[in-house]
Amino acid sequence: ILLELPADGTRALFMTTLATGLGSNPIGLDRGSGGGVRVARFQKAGDRVLLTFENTTYRSSGSVDNQRSVAEAFANSTSAALPILAEEGGKLLVDATDLVMRDWNEIGTTLARSQQGQYAVARDRSRIFKPYTKGFPENTEIDVALTFAAQGNPSGALGRLIPDARALDFRQHITCSSCQIPISSRAWQIRASASWASASKTTTSRSKRSSNSGGPPDIAWSA
Repeated sequence: ILLELPADGTRALFMTTLATGLGSNPIGLDRGSGGGVRVARFQKAGDRVLLTFENTTYRSSGSVDNQRSVAEAFANSTSAALPILAEEGGKLLVDATDLVMRDWNEIGTTLARSQQGQYAVARDRSRIFKPYTKGFPENTEIDVALTFAAQGNPSGALGRLIPDARALDFRQHITCSSCQIPISSRAWQIRASASWASASKTTTSRSKRSSNSGGPPDIAWSA
């Protein structure tokens, strides 16, 4: 799959969920379960675009110097290098196939932890699921059909759930959406309850954290 990105970089929320499930409550891996939400930064570096997940666990609302000090004290994660295929008109065309074909929902880890065997993504049997892969002004949706192949003999209860326990099919959904989420806060009013006032404070705090967010991710896709 190819992505079109701004040449000067962009930030987006990177969200992953399971679009299909395994069908076992004890093991988990239910449809709709998520692999988390991360703040992603796409930045050109030579002939590649680096995808870096920002460390949002530790932040500061203090001065600019204090914010920089905290940012430099805790590591980020550069998780992908996307090859640049073309550049024109302030846009970059990159190959994001390796990025979206990863096991972002830790399916292999979950199966191993529940003693079902060792599984890994079989790239030759995986593909982009085009019906649910679309681009919109504020978000890009990418659906990937992943096949997990057993490394050795499968074990556990999968033989009673799956037609062939040596190969498990899941669909993984990836969303890249704008970091600029408009959140409004309202002053406390006498008729409001205590719980409303608490929510208002939280909303105000979130609004402050979002004040330095970038605009729409400006990411387009093609497959």
